[in-house]
Amino acid sequence: MSYRRRNNAIRSVMVNDMLIEGVEPVRHAVFNHFAQHFKAQDGSRPSVSNLQFRSLFLVEGGGLIKPFSVEEVQEAVWNWDSFKSLAQMGLILVL
Repeated sequence: MSYRRRNNAIRSVMVNDMLIEGVEPVRHAVFNHFAQHFKAQDGSRPSVSNLQFRSLFLVEGGGLIKPFSVEEVQEAVWNWDSFKSLAQMGLILVL
């Protein structure tokens, strides 16, 4: 395990043609590198505020929600892969 740890360690990195060595300086250089890449950029972003969406009437929307039947639950549980939990299959049973 010690060999693997030594082999996987990052001892130095090149930043702007400079060799950075040592635990803390390398840690700081890596952190700064990724912080710059994942920083929010100012600029124009697409927006949905001016788009017109069709909306459903209450009667139409009510048809989208219906309770599970016993047969649907049995089929889902009996056909699940034994190596997966119900949560991994996306099944949430509310009693």
